[in-house]
Amino acid sequence: MLTWRLWRALRYPPVSPLLGMRVATLPRQSLWPSSWQFFRRGRWPKVLLTLLLLLVTWRLGIAGLFLGLFAVPGAVILAFLGLPVLLPLASIVLGSYWSADINRNIRRERAARTWDLICAAPPGTPGASHVITSRCLLRGGAFSFFQLLQLIALGLCLGALLLMAAIFVVMLLNGVPQEELILALRALLDIAAIVAALWLHWLQTVVLVALTGLLLAGGEGRETPWFAPLLFPAFQLGSWMLFALQLFLLQPLEASLAPEAWLAWTLMPLLYLAMFLLPREALVLALLRVAGQRLQTNELFSSRWWQNATAQTG
Repeated sequence: MLTWRLWRALRYPPVSPLLGMRVATLPRQSLWPSSWQFFRRGRWPKVLLTLLLLLVTWRLGIAGLFLGLFAVPGAVILAFLGLPVLLPLASIVLGSYWSADINRNIRRERAARTWDLICAAPPGTPGASHVITSRCLLRGGAFSFFQLLQLIALGLCLGALLLMAAIFVVMLLNGVPQEELILALRALLDIAAIVAALWLHWLQTVVLVALTGLLLAGGEGRETPWFAPLLFPAFQLGSWMLFALQLFLLQPLEASLAPEAWLAWTLMPLLYLAMFLLPREALVLALLRVAGQRLQTNELFSSRWWQNATAQTG
């Protein structure tokens, strides 16, 4: 799978002392505006929170205050359980920031006339692009935190999958009617497809972010400043809309399946999973080739640049 190879390459960039020293000094634009940083770290949050509590107490009384205090943990729990839905939406914003950051740093090297010097290092242009891309993705805590949330969401879905598998086994041992077994098996495969789609979607998202940033960085400066943050959302939302269109077109076929075609109906989640992942995989392949052409190299994320690093780090 191409996405898996590129994902491993991004996690383990080439080992080059010259590139390592250079990318260590890359400037980074904050993910949060400076005004939000001031609001988050200053005294204003405490003052505003106190005024809000006083206002709620004055308008609703003590009972309303306690209700509000209980509503906050409830909202946190709902957000926690909704991670499988919220994280793909959040990836649009975070992916736009990452792709723009990759584009910005490579263009800054070109504007400073140091890009040719960096590309003269042993890994060459592929290695320089690779190291800068990995650095922009992995530095700071945003990537690790977001991946941790992805693992939590995956764990929630795996828990639901194990629960459904246990229910299916109990139904099978108790000899329930075949119609109910078919419904339970379909639900089990639905959850399994969601688990696979959630994790593979995250891997494809990271790879698409990297390739989008490199695609924009390989241009000659003709793109407008707002083009970088908009291109990745276009790719992400476009793939979702294509999947939704495929589902809409496939609904009549699924509805027309005869009762005796229970096996085909049960395996439909696997077809949905392929319909969701394969177009995105084709997009990854297309972006890899186009970005390589714009950067004048056909060895982007080549295994010979990162396999030693992988062996050293495991």
